[in-house]
Amino acid sequence: MPRIICRDYIGAPILITPADAILPGGMDIEDIAKASPHLLFRRGLDPLEALKIHHMIDLVKRTGLAGQEMLEVAKITLNLINLYFKYEAITAEINPLVITSDGRLFAADCKVEIDDSAIFRVKEVKSFERKRDASDPLETEARSAGITCVRLGKEVSG
Repeated sequence: MPRIICRDYIGAPILITPADAILPGGMDIEDIAKASPHLLFRRGLDPLEALKIHHMIDLVKRTGLAGQEMLEVAKITLNLINLYFKYEAITAEINPLVITSDGRLFAADCKVEIDDSAIFRVKEVKSFERKRDASDPLETEARSAGITCVRLGKEVSG
């Protein structure tokens, strides 16, 4: 089943895996990229470039999909990329994108992570419920005061 992933790395690559690739469950895409790079197809993303459907068709063709399935995956990929930029996401991911035996597509799982510093600019997400991780009270307290705090795992000396 295909995976479509946009992440906020250098060049914001999009990674798509072939529809027939058998990928081990529970592996991060970074681990798959190291172990089996031939299973990933990348395309750099530029927020100033207006991507069109033909760009995604060129990418999705490389997965081995054809016909209507290829076109539908290309449309979904383009929509995910547009969502990624519109909402200033750090990650936008469909994993897996299921293609049923009768050719229907649906996102079995999807994740969108929006950059905290972008929330005030994106009106649609201002009211989203945010999960608060209470595992570190200092980080929780800092967040409620509008401060970013990341506790380091070890001593830092200068």
